[in-house]
Amino acid sequence: MYIEFALHHYIGDNGDEVLNEARAALDGTDYANYLNSERAAIVVNPHNLAPVGVSWTDGNGIQNRFFR
Repeated sequence: MYIEFALHHYIGDNGDEVLNEARAALDGTDYANYLNSERAAIVVNPHNLAPVGVSWTDGNGIQNRFFR
């Protein structure tokens, strides 16, 4: 089980690190879709709140990509 935080709520504290990891894990199209999504979220481990991936919606529904 994971917890999702809306990107705009999470970005203030850890945004640069997470966005760099997302950029490295996603191809250019997915990364652009993630940044432009109204439902961009950071997926975190519930035990330590460490980011483990990203989630967003696009024309194909909910997309999840895990980088840890």
